[in-house]
Amino acid sequence: GSEMCIRDSGRRNDVVYLTTGQSFLGYVKFLPFMWATRIRHSNYFIHIHGANFRRMYDDLSDLRKGIVKRSIQKAAGAIVSGESLRAMFEGLISDDSIYVCDNGIPDSWFATEEEIDAKQRENSCKQRLNVVYLGNAMESKGILDLLEAICVIKDTTDTDIHLDIVTSGIEPKIENEFKQRTSNLGSSVTVHKNASNEKKKRVLFACRVFCLPSKHPYGEGQPISIIEAMAAGCAIVTTKVGGIQDMLVGT
Repeated sequence: GSEMCIRDSGRRNDVVYLTTGQSFLGYVKFLPFMWATRIRHSNYFIHIHGANFRRMYDDLSDLRKGIVKRSIQKAAGAIVSGESLRAMFEGLISDDSIYVCDNGIPDSWFATEEEIDAKQRENSCKQRLNVVYLGNAMESKGILDLLEAICVIKDTTDTDIHLDIVTSGIEPKIENEFKQRTSNLGSSVTVHKNASNEKKKRVLFACRVFCLPSKHPYGEGQPISIIEAMAAGCAIVTTKVGGIQDMLVGT
């Protein structure tokens, strides 16, 4: 992959790194920084972490498109999370100036080969199928669909299944339905709110399957939750939206 160096040279930065939003307002609030960078004869890179930028741009009026396009053309480069997301900047900046920077996690998150082998041996003896969902509990992330699927499995099969939900928050518009569905599942679901990193790692290590049935209308970037689940030796079940297809084979 391409490498970029951001170096502080005293009063003037050689490079300014901007992680802009993917809405028009979320993007244009960075324009003053872009202008200031140009005035100081420095370069700036734009880094988009999700997959919604091009859809946002295409829906803009001609005037707003012109504002966004000019600022991108002045950039030294645009950074995306996966090869499939390069298309977000096609026609806005040269292909040579579009860089792919895959997401990652610290080495400390990765299980050793011995830990993975032990997990596989333990799971082969378990009767229960442990499934984990990691991330904000949002309708667009498919949490309600996952809860419904667990109910269907319990009602129509003899599978002993348990769902762990590790989340830092529940989307307000689905909070009542979320609570009702988790209540109906009783002991078959455990919700871990605001879990520490250590607690999150323990849950991932204890589960056999990670599930993220995202149906985000604008796609995903490269969800960190999937990488964390991979690092813990979980089988991944997800949907082919956004940059997820760059992370997995057979999605």
